[in-house]
Amino acid sequence: MAKKWTNDEIKLLKKLYPRASKTELEQTFNRSMAAITFKANNLNLKRQKYWTKKEEDLLKKYYPEISDEELSELLERSVASIRNKASRLNLKKTPTKILPNLGAKWKSKN
Repeated sequence: MAKKWTNDEIKLLKKLYPRASKTELEQTFNRSMAAITFKANNLNLKRQKYWTKKEEDLLKKYYPEISDEELSELLERSVASIRNKASRLNLKKTPTKILPNLGAKWKSKN
């Protein structure tokens, strides 16, 4: 059976949920992110994690070379968030990251 949320936890969730990291939320409430998100959705809470300069710099540096999934883990953001921000910054993947086998096929033909 799921652990019941106390009134104090709900107050704290309302305060922290919009900007705290996933790790911070999980440690604070000693619950999975899925349980935290479920409760937050029931309370109509929204995440408001704005991109920092450091995060943008990391995205610019690594976006062309590593997968969106790896960036998602590195920056603690969803893959959709990574792709949306990269699009707004007009970042592009290197051709081998778009179609990894294309480079090898192209080289073998020449």
